[in-house]
Amino acid sequence: MLHNKLKSIFYNAVHKRCEPKKYLYYFTQNDFDGLHSKPITIKSSKGHKLKGYLYHYDMENLKDDRVIIFEHGMWSGHISYMREIELLCRHGYVVLGYDHTGCFESEGEETYGFLQSLLDLNDVIEHFKSNEELKDLKIYVVGHSWGGFSAMNISQLKKIEGFVAISGFTSVKDIINQNVPFFLPYSRKKLLEYEGQGSKYASVSGVRLKDHDTRALFIHSRDDKIVKYKKHHKKLHKALENCSDVTFLVLDGKGHNPTYSDEAVKLKDQMQADLTKALKEGKLSTDEECQAFVQKYDWNKITEQDKDVWDIIIHFLKD
Repeated sequence: MLHNKLKSIFYNAVHKRCEPKKYLYYFTQNDFDGLHSKPITIKSSKGHKLKGYLYHYDMENLKDDRVIIFEHGMWSGHISYMREIELLCRHGYVVLGYDHTGCFESEGEETYGFLQSLLDLNDVIEHFKSNEELKDLKIYVVGHSWGGFSAMNISQLKKIEGFVAISGFTSVKDIINQNVPFFLPYSRKKLLEYEGQGSKYASVSGVRLKDHDTRALFIHSRDDKIVKYKKHHKKLHKALENCSDVTFLVLDGKGHNPTYSDEAVKLKDQMQADLTKALKEGKLSTDEECQAFVQKYDWNKITEQDKDVWDIIIHFLKD
């Protein structure tokens, strides 16, 4: 009975289709003067069409010999990270922003759980490496949370130049163990089987990076309540601290969004508290109510990026 309840909780949390929320503001290409986008569709191994865009600015120092694949987090799509994507483009990069299976513009009745971000990324990179026009591009991956998991583990499946994992969970097993008490070993085992989808990649873990020659930057805040520092980043640090190509950036007070400015973290937390209250009270049931909620906030300030953190990321991405 308890296991079935836990399985139901996991299903409702990570297996539903994710659509844009009317009560949130999403930046798009149109919010940034001169930002170009080229649509791209990639067929996944499950047969779904993954939709995305190659973003870039026209500039003399455009780094057109490489691409940065941006891996979005759960319950979102790539446009949830347009401030981050645009910042990378502003530094001369071509960035692929795409939606995972079951998210936003991509096909799929659901997200298919924790492992799917890695499977999708594997398909995307395979598309690049098998395409005559794209196969010689250097590939970097930047990912947050669910996307941080795929970013740190993809080098076990495909050869890439390097990655930045922001608030990423180490493995499917570790994120399950974080959320299921140790005194429920049966539930932990069965949920891992359920979330693993029978894939041979279900056991991948970021700690195995020591066996792969890939440059890595891990970023985490000690007060992250969604992907807990001690359960993931600290474990990675212990396993990889002697790897010469691995860098760790540990911050405080940033929660689950360590690339946001300190002020943005506070404003986002307040907006989230207001949102939780409004949803609980049923005050966001109409388009008009959702629009009014969006208009209450300065979304530029809520999503403001931390220049110091991004300076470290940009420096890492340089050869």
